[in-house]
Amino acid sequence: MASGRAFCHDHRMVEVEQDWALVYSSNDVNDAELAKSVLEEAGFKVVTRDFLPIGYVWDGAGDSSFSRLALKKPAKVFVPIQDYLSASEALDEWSGGEAAS
Repeated sequence: MASGRAFCHDHRMVEVEQDWALVYSSNDVNDAELAKSVLEEAGFKVVTRDFLPIGYVWDGAGDSSFSRLALKKPAKVFVPIQDYLSASEALDEWSGGEAAS
């Protein structure tokens, strides 16, 4: 059960915010932008989180994949819950079958 919703065994750990399911996340904002574009091109509605610069700079790291990883602030792409499976399949096809999130 996530956010008051019941999910199957395979998808019980999917991150959910309101009626949106996390379909892709990356410490590289450019990769997340590509995934967002792929989904939008395929006709999915998307919502993003943490795409803006994180605003922290230390030892020259700035707003980098390393900074996002260290601060646990990956860029996230969400789709409506009912579109999660088909959006995941679209991202799998785009990435050549590699895990998308």
